[in-house]
Amino acid sequence: NQNDIFDAESFDSAFYPDDYRDLAVRLITHENKVSSIEINFEDKITKLEKKGNDWKIGTNIAKKDRVDFFLNDLKTLKASDILLKDTLIAQVISGYISVKENNLEKKITFYSSDKDNYLAKSSTSDSVFQIPTVYVSSLKKERKDFVE
Repeated sequence: NQNDIFDAESFDSAFYPDDYRDLAVRLITHENKVSSIEINFEDKITKLEKKGNDWKIGTNIAKKDRVDFFLNDLKTLKASDILLKDTLIAQVISGYISVKENNLEKKITFYSSDKDNYLAKSSTSDSVFQIPTVYVSSLKKERKDFVE
C-alpha cells in the first residue's frame, strides 16, 4: 500500500529469452508496392522492373507467379540467429538484393560465413542476421529463373 515506484534495467534475458526473439528480416513490407528488384550474386546481376501490371527483365516479360514467389520469399525471410554488429568485420560480400518499395530503396547484403550459414545486413535494420544457406540459395535467382 505504498506509492513507491522502482525502475530496473538489464533484465531483458529474464523476460525475453533468445527463443522468443523475432527473427524476421523484414526487407519488404508490402509486396504489391515493390517496383524494382536487383539481384546480384557471383557477379550475375538480374534487374526486374515493374511496368504497369507486368514485371520486365530488359524487354522480356517475367512470369508473374515466379516474381510473386520471390517477393514472398523475401518478405518471409527469417534468420536462425541475430548476431552482434562487429561480426561483419573482415567478411567477404557474397551478393546482395535491393528492392524499391514505395520509392524507397532497401538492400540486404549477404556475407559468406560457413557452409551452413550466411550473415546478412539489411538497410532496414541495425541487426546482423545469420541465415541458413538453403534460404539464401533459393534467393539466388537469375534471368532464366523468371523468364523461361
